[in-house]
Amino acid sequence: MVHCHGLDRLRSEIDYLLVIVTLFFMMFFTLFLLLASDSVKDPRWPSRTMRLREFLRSKVAIGSSTMSGRDVLIETALIPVALAFAATLIGLAWVIFG
Repeated sequence: MVHCHGLDRLRSEIDYLLVIVTLFFMMFFTLFLLLASDSVKDPRWPSRTMRLREFLRSKVAIGSSTMSGRDVLIETALIPVALAFAATLIGLAWVIFG
């Protein structure tokens, strides 16, 4: 098997970028957890417990209108799924077309 130095350099660069992305993810996720845990105890942000079924049937105020909880959940879940799908397609295009 032929050993290619360019391919090794590309793989090490990809590994380096994956480490950076992983560190950014860990940093922002930790920041989110710290802020969320702090805001749960804050009396300025009262929260009432609601079951998922109640939320899906309720109306949620957005901007100047309202949406059903079901629609809000679908839109909120669709964003990271769409981003992951787009990143996968970009990665596949990078591998195929180089």
